[in-house]
Amino acid sequence: MVRAPPSGSDGKRQLSYDVRIWKTRPVKGAKGRTYQVRWTVAGKVRYATFANKGLAGSHEAKLKTAAREGEAFDVAAGLPLSVLGDDQGHERVVSWYEFACAYVDMKWAEVSPNSRRSIADALATATTALVTTKRGAPKPAEMRKALYGWAFNTKRREAGPPPNPAAAITWIERRPSPCRTWATQTLSAGS
Repeated sequence: MVRAPPSGSDGKRQLSYDVRIWKTRPVKGAKGRTYQVRWTVAGKVRYATFANKGLAGSHEAKLKTAAREGEAFDVAAGLPLSVLGDDQGHERVVSWYEFACAYVDMKWAEVSPNSRRSIADALATATTALVTTKRGAPKPAEMRKALYGWAFNTKRREAGPPPNPAAAITWIERRPSPCRTWATQTLSAGS
């Protein structure tokens, strides 16, 4: 399993869902033919070269599957989180909160202020609904204010730690509602 250091200046990974994958191409070189898989993550071109077409196809398939399933890619490593894993070699599971913040960050620069407000409103509503336990939870109005006003606002989140009520953000961060579990439950319910 490949591991990459955190890519952000604050020690956290920068995640992106902006992934483009090109068709594998053969490359003729002095040592014979190799196969190159090329893709971009957040606009940065990545590539991997393999000795045979089968290995290249396998790598391309992993990338395509991760992108199709909506998995976040680490910007520094250029790979999906399932390939990177955590420091102990386990697959890293993205929480709903992390996913929602990464989604806001991805959309922030390209949408209007009204759209930003709509996204923040929708995600704040969904996040409070997805919390499976109410034990120790902040008041709903306090949680919504923290999510809508800080967590789902890229500019404010980048400016520094959450203002009051910081306890609401700390509480929601500690409630790991894994996206994979949520998606599985949703798909099962919809069948």
